[in-house]
Amino acid sequence: GLWMGIMFGTFTQLVFFLCFTLSADWAKEVTSPLNPPLIILLTLPS
Repeated sequence: GLWMGIMFGTFTQLVFFLCFTLSADWAKEVTSPLNPPLIILLTLPS
């Protein structure tokens, strides 16, 4: 119960951190060629 909750919480935080880092890198890669409004629209839902 408690151990599973701690493990799940840590795993979820790690996944969120990885997704955030990857999306930030992706946004930096794509920001120069494309227009910023499109980037903002794409990154808002995440």
